[in-house]
Amino acid sequence: MIISDRERQAPLKVEETEVTHLARYDFALNFLNKNLVVLDAPCGSGYGSAHMSKGVKAVYGIDCFSGAIDHAREFFDKE
Repeated sequence: MIISDRERQAPLKVEETEVTHLARYDFALNFLNKNLVVLDAPCGSGYGSAHMSKGVKAVYGIDCFSGAIDHAREFFDKE
């Protein structure tokens, strides 16, 4: 895991993310379905968007921190 700033996790894989962080996305997925498009704002380093993409039609992530977006594109853009 790498840290991009003091407030964000920046794992290289969804599997490296702390369970408590993924649990929030799992909770949200309980209310979503494969037909929905989701906006993840702020998406941070992208692991949550990647995780949710398996349960919905599409996920769009936005964040004001360009380093987080760069990380998300590098490690999670294909998920």
